[in-house]
Amino acid sequence: MVNDAMKQALLPVRFMLLLLASLIAHSNCAPAFAQPGAKSRAPDPFELEARTFADPSDTKKTLPYRFLMPRVVEKDQSYPLVLYLHGIGSRGTDNKRQLFLFQPLLSGLREKYPCFVLAPQCPQSETWATFHSQSRQMRAAPTTAMALVKALVDETLKDYPVDPRRVYVTGNSMGGFGTFEFIQRWPKMIAAAAPVASGGDVDFAKTCADVPLWVFHGSKDTTVRPDYSSNMVDALKAAGGEPRFTLYPDAGHTISDMVYGDPSLLEWMFAQRRPEPKVDPQK
Repeated sequence: MVNDAMKQALLPVRFMLLLLASLIAHSNCAPAFAQPGAKSRAPDPFELEARTFADPSDTKKTLPYRFLMPRVVEKDQSYPLVLYLHGIGSRGTDNKRQLFLFQPLLSGLREKYPCFVLAPQCPQSETWATFHSQSRQMRAAPTTAMALVKALVDETLKDYPVDPRRVYVTGNSMGGFGTFEFIQRWPKMIAAAAPVASGGDVDFAKTCADVPLWVFHGSKDTTVRPDYSSNMVDALKAAGGEPRFTLYPDAGHTISDMVYGDPSLLEWMFAQRRPEPKVDPQK
């Protein structure tokens, strides 16, 4: 028989064995990113496939991106497309960092809103937008990175069952400027947009006034002043638009968790559709 002294001595050993078993169990089910050179890849937290887009007109121009499909793609069905543009701190080539601030929104997409998702990563030396902080004007031609994003969206629309009337774009900070610039350059492509902590060229407000917009900013943002957003909202209203504007009263620049963690954003976004194309009765 085991006496009380022996039982007490064995308690730490039993505890360590239970702890080890728990750690092993959790490690077996924890998601992981792909490791370079690995033959088989465990899915990342949101099952976004790592891909690289090459410009069809110049294959030396490439863009890493993450891609998500609906769990089930029904025959003869089309699905929305969500384009996410990250901020300046997530630039690079690892094809991971661009997802960090987008995670709260991604978690609501998979089950409730089956859709395609594109999350490109901007090269370190590039930006999404040409908007200049001093002149507050957009240049005539897009950046190389933005041109690649547009080509990637075009290819996705061609190769997958995407509903062209339900293409959405959102982004924070640099990605918010990119969101404004995307709809100012190609307004007829987008059903709704949600720029976060950013701004756009007010001279092009009339171009995109018909695009449903929900603009977000922190009132205490010292990185991108709130008037960058409020000026765009005022210009859009003056041009006949009806943008929604949320100004968080005590928030600074980092508001992605508040914006993307609010389920009402997805509810609003997926309710938007581009109008049906007009049919000429004479044809």
